[in-house]
Amino acid sequence: MDRLFALISPTQLRRIRKKLGFNQAEFWEIVGVTQSGGSRYENGREMPKPVRALVRIRHVWELSPHTLCFAGNLAKTESVISALAFGSKTLKLIRSGKNKRRTVL
Repeated sequence: MDRLFALISPTQLRRIRKKLGFNQAEFWEIVGVTQSGGSRYENGREMPKPVRALVRIRHVWELSPHTLCFAGNLAKTESVISALAFGSKTLKLIRSGKNKRRTVL
């Protein structure tokens, strides 16, 4: 889990984005961040853990939410996205079946 939330430097972010051929708006939209927010991360503002996880999952590991559902044995794609948006503790609750509250993005 540590690798999922590890820091990503601004230089690494720009390199990943350019390697994939995305402009800032396209790159950041995929993980639910505005272009201006992404620009701040690419210029040195520290990203929250859930955003780092989404960048790593979607752009570095190139996994889709559907793949995560299959791999994590989760029933709902939105549960995966919600879990990542709220951090790893929520993901553990969803996987264990103890999460009674449904969050819709």
